[in-house]
Amino acid sequence: DGPDGNAFAIIGLARNIARKSGLDADAIAEEMMDGDYTNVLRVFDRYFGSLVVFETEQEHLIEALSNE
Repeated sequence: DGPDGNAFAIIGLARNIARKSGLDADAIAEEMMDGDYTNVLRVFDRYFGSLVVFETEQEHLIEALSNE
């Protein structure tokens, strides 16, 4: 939630972490953009969930990410 919770900020964060980790930042960003906002979060979580923990009060997002 908040200004850092928009899709562009999350994709930017993913690109930075990917580059520093030696991953293909462009491929990850493309995968994140291939869907809706929930997809952005799911893909981010798959790649970087062990490094970054999202916080939100939006129940539909919590449910969407919990069902994986």
